[in-house]
Amino acid sequence: MAEDQKSVRDNVIALAMSPNGKQVVFGTTDGTLVLWDVDRRQQVSAPLAAHEDTINSLWYAPHGEKFISASDDQTIRLWNASTAMFAQDAYEVHTDGVLLAGFLADRETETIVSSSKDNTVLVWQVPTGDIEHQFRVALDSRFLVALSNDCKKLLAVSREGITIWDTISAEPIKTLSLETQTLMALCVGFSRDSSLAVLGSAECNLHIWDLDEDNLDSVPLDGDDGHRCYFVWSPDGRTIAAVTPDATLRIWDVEKRKCILKSSKTRGPIAYSPDSEVIVSLGEDGLLDICDVSAVRDL
Repeated sequence: MAEDQKSVRDNVIALAMSPNGKQVVFGTTDGTLVLWDVDRRQQVSAPLAAHEDTINSLWYAPHGEKFISASDDQTIRLWNASTAMFAQDAYEVHTDGVLLAGFLADRETETIVSSSKDNTVLVWQVPTGDIEHQFRVALDSRFLVALSNDCKKLLAVSREGITIWDTISAEPIKTLSLETQTLMALCVGFSRDSSLAVLGSAECNLHIWDLDEDNLDSVPLDGDDGHRCYFVWSPDGRTIAAVTPDATLRIWDVEKRKCILKSSKTRGPIAYSPDSEVIVSLGEDGLLDICDVSAVRDL
């Protein structure tokens, strides 16, 4: 294995797949960015020194021509997806590490929502960097936040509970109070349609929060026996995939609460293809790993 491939494999922490499923980009704890062509299973370019610190998140624009990276170096960078080159100088809109940044849907002007360790959420425009509005979201030391697919909702974890925010109105929608004896969230996320939130907890359960009914389903999932480092909901809403620290990938049927695949092959992070038939990750050899899950979804 080449030294740069080993370094990326050992340090990868963020991943995003393009809307058409043709590209995937990885980010690492040392600020390196690697862009892959999925069909060819080849890197688009050599690993790039994109940031001076950990890349916490990556997010494609809805049209797929650009993506953004958010880093602990307090910057957000906008990239040309076809050339893997900067599309703009780095944006420094936060005063601490940036945890998450995504493109707000249904806007004529490209608009970004970003959340930071400085406890602020900003809604701002590209390319000017002009801030439309901002609001404060108190986070605890876990710094757990998630954006919905359209970036119109933000989920944030604090000592008081888990709050869903409307990023456009800057108002909280609802809060789930946490009882420490029953739920300690370690990872969070949304379903593709933003109607459900998923909470990975310290007791090794995935809890599904129905935001419309305001109901928390905490039934243990079959075959779940480890803390999750990463998890993702399939675009079709039928399955949830998760990776545990022992490099085990599990996939559950959401309706049946049944584990339909268990494979020790990846450390995560992971992403589903747009058609929900493939899971992409970085393999142990530092190369792109593509797991076809189309057959197991109908078991």
